[in-house]
Amino acid sequence: TSRALCSSKSSIRTTLCLLCVILCCGCSDLVLILFFG
Repeated sequence: TSRALCSSKSSIRTTLCLLCVILCCGCSDLVLILFFG
């Protein structure tokens, strides 16, 4: 059970990292569009 908990925690962490990357990329794209669009 503890192993399953660890795996779920790591998957949640990777999902959060992916979300942060997507948000950062999206924000940078928006900034680029606003400034240079």
